[in-house]
Amino acid sequence: MNNSVQLEVTFNENRERESQKFFFQYTWRKHFSKLRIVTICAILFLLIGFLPISELNESIISYLFKFLGILCIGYICLVIIQYLVSKKQTSHLIEKRINDLKQIQEKTSFIILNEESVTIKKPTNIVGSHWNKTSYKIIGKYIILNLLQNKITLIFTTSGFTGSDYDTFKDFVQKYSQQQN
Repeated sequence: MNNSVQLEVTFNENRERESQKFFFQYTWRKHFSKLRIVTICAILFLLIGFLPISELNESIISYLFKFLGILCIGYICLVIIQYLVSKKQTSHLIEKRINDLKQIQEKTSFIILNEESVTIKKPTNIVGSHWNKTSYKIIGKYIILNLLQNKITLIFTTSGFTGSDYDTFKDFVQKYSQQQN
């Protein structure tokens, strides 16, 4: 028996903008946790490289630590520049996407859930995936749904659903999909 459940999600400009910005910050949070480690290493390497110990200053080890410290600082600068450029591009893309969605007459999306698959029908496209190729992560009020083995990512919040549709969606996702670490 194949019972399908159809849920309705209406377009909201502010919610869409907030969800996209949340996902951007969530994605970059992983990079910044690694950046803390590199920053600590850079400080450590530079401290050891510039220690005023005469035996250490006359050897190649001092230059090696200075070089590693400067290399780490260069990496930190590259990641920060990449973040700033990416933030500007993402902000521009979010606004472009929202403007495109505002132009479309039909502003309602549908989520069709059944035991084998999930299908999301948006005004601009239709995306479907079997549950075995779908994973999710719940962070606060957001459900991050990764379809087709992390090739497509969708973000859902409680405010996008009406009534108990959010709970129904969450139950289906938790029951049939794999939780992501």
